[in-house]
Amino acid sequence: RESGASIDDQQLTMARGKRKSRDGGGGRSGGARKRATAESPGEAGPADTSDDPSPDEFITRMKYTLRRRLTGMDSPLTTRGHETERRTLTDMLTASIVRGESNSALIIGGRGAGKTTLVESALATAAEAEGASARGHRVVRLNGLAHADDSTALREFARQIQVELAGDDVDPPPPDAGGSADEAADDAVDSLSGRVSTGELVKSLLTALREGSKDQSQCLVVILDEFDLFAHNGKQSLLYTLLDTAQAGLTPLAVIGVTCRFDAEDLLEKRVLSRFSRRKFYLSKPLEFDEYTLAFEEALRAGPAMTESYPAASARWDADVASFGASGAVLRELRQLYDTNGRDFRALYQVAMTSVLQLSVDSPKPSAATLYAATVKQRADSKTNVMLSLSILEISLLLAMSNLAVDRADEAVNFELTYKTYADLLNEARAVSAEPCGKAYSKAVAFKAFEHLADLELVKFASGSSGTPPTFRAVHLMIENEQIADALKRYPTLPTHMRSWLRLR
Repeated sequence: RESGASIDDQQLTMARGKRKSRDGGGGRSGGARKRATAESPGEAGPADTSDDPSPDEFITRMKYTLRRRLTGMDSPLTTRGHETERRTLTDMLTASIVRGESNSALIIGGRGAGKTTLVESALATAAEAEGASARGHRVVRLNGLAHADDSTALREFARQIQVELAGDDVDPPPPDAGGSADEAADDAVDSLSGRVSTGELVKSLLTALREGSKDQSQCLVVILDEFDLFAHNGKQSLLYTLLDTAQAGLTPLAVIGVTCRFDAEDLLEKRVLSRFSRRKFYLSKPLEFDEYTLAFEEALRAGPAMTESYPAASARWDADVASFGASGAVLRELRQLYDTNGRDFRALYQVAMTSVLQLSVDSPKPSAATLYAATVKQRADSKTNVMLSLSILEISLLLAMSNLAVDRADEAVNFELTYKTYADLLNEARAVSAEPCGKAYSKAVAFKAFEHLADLELVKFASGSSGTPPTFRAVHLMIENEQIADALKRYPTLPTHMRSWLRLR
């Protein structure tokens, strides 16, 4: 059938029946999907859903698409609040990829400010610019946490380049040989780099980088995550090699550092700093709540690929997502997440991921209950969770210290004061409570529990009091009363009389 064909309702019904019979109960023969539009003469009929996928197929494809999007495996998510920085960085990368210019830049911002998203989004846009495909580009990604020294970083740099280059030329292994061409190239590179010293590797990399020409060579984009950690490495050989090559401009090279330290530039040696372009992008998180909720909805929408494959089902999904994001229960949870996580997109996407993973044929839409459970886990406090595993005696000592902290305006206390307060609270409860409250533990047993609290870092002994008897050493409470209150609400076997011991400020 051709799109726009006009047939009457009876013919449309017969056509659907024949197709259903031919496809074996609604399945698709050979995976082929043909879409058609059928309208009754003179009026628009209901939407043709004959090409809609089965619920199981659509949910599976949607979960796969959203998982890749939320984990950054597909095209990067939209950057918000950094449009100016994105345009500038895109122009810089476009100049490198299209015109062969060499550049360097430093992206600075706190955790979750969108530094990586900014880089990946700008790189994806620059790669689609006119003329970018003619020259081509390669991307090398290094991380200061994984490549802790210059030797490791240089070897990984060489491995990433040579694997790609060798992978095009290595003949596939014979049918009876194990492994793949990429694995063979990896082994060859690892074997080669293992026999080369750091100095020789630097020299060979310099030679390799400068062998190309500005007019014909592919652009090499080097992304250095945790840039400040590379600056802590000895002679900063990797940084010097890259920035010196970029400054020389003999071959297209773009070096982008990503760091959360605002003083990262001050860590560079003079010879390295003199070759840095001083181009810096400072990112903050001035996101408003409305933009935060809009980013949440955009992360869950079907997207162009799903809309092209399943237009009707994707339209219904987007409508459900819009309704879901506008509900009061969802907005309350997002507001708490917005306030407690410093507008961090990573926390937002983790919550969205949890909602996506719960999708099924029986539950084909994101639900407020699933979002609530995800936000509770996201907001979970580690110290509060630790308190749930404490004994009654340890909880009692924490409550006694919290009372002292209120009375003494957070001044340091000691175990003797804590134990006395614990005994007084227990005596008061025994006097007014109808239920048995038990006897106070001995001081020796209580001190063992107190030391366990110090091991868990819920309390901390003050420094400079090593000569003081252990029970008189100054100690500070390392948790807030609100955290204790949250733990008491969730503690499964807490005696009733202890619930009144907590005094909030």
